[in-house]
Amino acid sequence: MRTWNLAKSVIYLGIALGMLLFAWPKLNVLLSWSQGTAFVIAWLVLALLIIASQLHFLLIASEKQEAKIQRLRRYRRLQWQQKMTQTLERRATVKSKSRR
Repeated sequence: MRTWNLAKSVIYLGIALGMLLFAWPKLNVLLSWSQGTAFVIAWLVLALLIIASQLHFLLIASEKQEAKIQRLRRYRRLQWQQKMTQTLERRATVKSKSRR
């Protein structure tokens, strides 16, 4: 699961960088404010946000996410062990009562 998420993130990052590099020469950011200039700026901001989010996932979030997953697995294992212990104790008390 983790490798697929990393692969998706790398693919999305590559697509966003490719779009930005392909469109960069064609983008005209003029000094006068017009609808075209506003669109170019909005498009650049969106592309940079996508790139930043993918880099964040690749560089920072993966380590934190992996630590959270490990803590969750330990917690679930502990819960499972406690549940099994309680079940065995209940069975033992039921068997001891039935023998009397």
